[in-house]
Amino acid sequence: MHFGAFLETLPVVLYGMLGIFIVMAILFFVILALGKIFKD
Repeated sequence: MHFGAFLETLPVVLYGMLGIFIVMAILFFVILALGKIFKD
């Protein structure tokens, strides 16, 4: 494995993980809000 190539692809991997984290956080808050709205 080339270290230079690894450093070049690192930002792309970090942005991908960040995107997944943001999507999961948004889903979490939407489910939380729906739980409060439709509470029986």
